Amino acid sequence: MIPEQTLLAFDLDDTLLHETDYIRGVIRAIASEFNQLPIPEGIDIKKPYEIMERWAAGDTTVHARMVEIYRTAQGVSPFSSHLPDLLDKLKRQGYTLAVITDGFTLRQRAKLRLLGIESLFDEIWISEERCADKLSGQPFEVIMKRFPRLTHFVYIGDNPAKDFAPARSHGWHTVMLRATTENIHPQSSGTPADITIDSLHSLTDSSLFSELYR
Repeated sequence: MIPEQTLLAFDLDDTLLHETDYIRGVIRAIASEFNQLPIPEGIDIKKPYEIMERWAAGDTTVHARMVEIYRTAQGVSPFSSHLPDLLDKLKRQGYTLAVITDGFTLRQRAKLRLLGIESLFDEIWISEERCADKLSGQPFEVIMKRFPRLTHFVYIGDNPAKDFAPARSHGWHTVMLRATTENIHPQSSGTPADITIDSLHSLTDSSLFSELYR
């Protein structure tokens, strides 16, 4: 696989950024704005709406503001991340980079900005703003047409239930980032990826992709 002929497309949630890290950032932002309200005890970090409902304690105005912060990332501090350096290295190696993610435009764009990586992608596909999600297959079909000079397309994701079948049906190769305890979705069922990696840093090793063509 020649980098100059290859597009690497990334899922966002639990691939480029753990959703739980984003939720923690939201909690800090809410705590700063509503410092008179104690954070509820025994929270499940993977259930943000439940956290906000308990935290607002029946105050619908406060609850609405909390949800707004969650959906827009207002007041959320930037994330310290290795991703800018990693993605810049992949671009210098010759890869074309893209994001394909389902979700709300404001929240997903905010995550990319908070990671400091939004400008590093040649294409960003967010389901709300494109009116088509991953399961529709449209992102994979359209991006192939968008870059006709490229011959290899790879999707890197974390969720076998929705990430890999649509990509593979359009001739893409697939890479799964192995889950940690922070992941929202399990990896126990669904369509498997062609290969699995433990770290996104593995993508900088060109020998990784030789496994896709054995």
